[in-house]
Amino acid sequence: MKQVIADADDPLTLQAIVTKRGGFELRIDELRLQAGRIACVVGPNGGGKTTLLLTVLGLLPHDGECRLNGVVYDGTQPFQKANRLYPRRPRLIV
Repeated sequence: MKQVIADADDPLTLQAIVTKRGGFELRIDELRLQAGRIACVVGPNGGGKTTLLLTVLGLLPHDGECRLNGVVYDGTQPFQKANRLYPRRPRLIV
């Protein structure tokens, strides 16, 4: 597995993720979401969209590494994860 160094342009980075949910297995080699960009998750029913989002939120156990703003998290500290995911000053995005 290659080393991933997150920077300001990649606040969310997934590396070598394997998540199992029911009879489904989701595999992601590498995914980087850049700051200031809008991302959309699309796919057929049963394609892994919800599994991906639950993994990113740390609500499903997984192998691999999730980094949020350069900090590795695995969902074991929900209060810390919530503090990183929700801004202190909510903004309306139109």
